[in-house]
Amino acid sequence: MMKKVMYVCLMVAMMPFVSCDDDDDKASDHPIVGVWEEISQIENEYTNGVLERTNNYPLDEGDIAEIEFKSDNTYEEYFSSQIEGSTEIIEETFYATYEIEDNKIIYDYDDKDGLAENTFVLEGDILVLTWLNPYEDGKFVEEFITTYRRK
Repeated sequence: MMKKVMYVCLMVAMMPFVSCDDDDDKASDHPIVGVWEEISQIENEYTNGVLERTNNYPLDEGDIAEIEFKSDNTYEEYFSSQIEGSTEIIEETFYATYEIEDNKIIYDYDDKDGLAENTFVLEGDILVLTWLNPYEDGKFVEEFITTYRRK
């Protein structure tokens, strides 16, 4: 009986040092947290698994494409572009929450149904995100590879 009482007392004494908080699920310590500016984007088009075409999409001078992974697992995409031949500027911002699982980022956008997912490679201040966009027929797939630099 005395051993049980001592065990219970020990467990109660340890409670302040044990957390039930869900901070372990937060990205606050992950090196991906921060603001990233796009430096290049490549699109590969595959038909039946065979690479058919590669397109390179450089940003036009003055265009801005940034993403931010925040420590509270929220995400923001910002795009700003001047319409060719005009002084008009188009700006778009998208918001999501995200989770990181191994080398995948899973996004839950506020205004869209379902989840989006990409893979990532992070080396120092360079982040490469790869998105796959398969068509319903399963024969045609677009692969977008976007490279960012930490801002």
